[in-house]
Amino acid sequence: MLVQLLSSWNRNRFDAHVSSLVGSGTLTKMVRELGYEGQTVGLANPVQWKRWRSLYRIMKSRPFDLLHTYGLRADTVGRFLGHMAGIPIIISSIRSPDPWRRWYHVLLDHATMRWADCFISNSECGKISRIRRERYSPGLIQTVYNGIPAPRPYPGEELASLREKYGIGKDAWPVVAHVANLRVMKGHRDILAALPELKEKFPDILFIFAGRDDSHGEIEKTAVKRKLANHVRFPGYCPEPAEILAICDIFILPSHWEGCPTSLLEAMAREIPCVATKVGGIPEILQNRKNGLLIPPRNPRAITAAVSFMAENPAAAREMAADAAATVRERFSLDRMVAEYENIYAEMIEARRCR
Repeated sequence: MLVQLLSSWNRNRFDAHVSSLVGSGTLTKMVRELGYEGQTVGLANPVQWKRWRSLYRIMKSRPFDLLHTYGLRADTVGRFLGHMAGIPIIISSIRSPDPWRRWYHVLLDHATMRWADCFISNSECGKISRIRRERYSPGLIQTVYNGIPAPRPYPGEELASLREKYGIGKDAWPVVAHVANLRVMKGHRDILAALPELKEKFPDILFIFAGRDDSHGEIEKTAVKRKLANHVRFPGYCPEPAEILAICDIFILPSHWEGCPTSLLEAMAREIPCVATKVGGIPEILQNRKNGLLIPPRNPRAITAAVSFMAENPAAAREMAADAAATVRERFSLDRMVAEYENIYAEMIEARRCR
């Protein structure tokens, strides 16, 4: 979402400098390709004081009007250093209900919360989770849903080459895409538990698990151990997830928790029949049997039933998919998201200058 924001906002009003605390440098490369300054700090350990100093020097390098942090590490370190550097406005983000947070995460968050002027949540569920569980002040949180650009169409000959690229045979059907990094909470193992029954009903069914493998190969090993490898593809991290979505028949997101998942919005925009779990901010996007199917989390039987329904009822699936695309156009466009961020930034900067 950060890259989408930077690529689309009004550059006559806003400039940006992006510091990525961790990662391989992919984000920094994307930011620089857009013409902004950026670097990867490499703060893998919170006691790397030299990296703290580097980040502090960046914050002092110019008179920044606003600091926006993403993620607990960036929130805690960024708020403190931003305050010390004299940045007048500090905004933090809520990207998910984050049920994984333990008491020490909350303690770190609250220890630096005093320096946050505002929180932006990408779902009402995320906002409510912080208010109820961690006693955030409701007046400090604004909700801005994620937004995506209109999908580009793929001509027929390009679709054929994409199927070949990802190893999808002519007879594979239905092709079900799950675009998410391979983590326990994304529900890949729930799909594997449902797959034996699904392949009995649909002998040529194929799942594509597209995403960075954070399971260290364990999910793929599970598929091999259960003799399901012929029905699953693991293409790894896909810089262009639209390619996967363009060649699938059904999209599934069986997460155990979520905020406002971009992959779901992208699938909906492409009029792909969508199945997702009724968790986090997903019910704010999907209405069951209207623009998709909602199922309970950690429930392989529900996965089997939902995928089967979409495959066996093409007319109903197409109708839900068309409604899903309309939902994205009306409520989750990139233009709407950018305008809301611009308004928040501009209003807070102007209010600070008028003090």
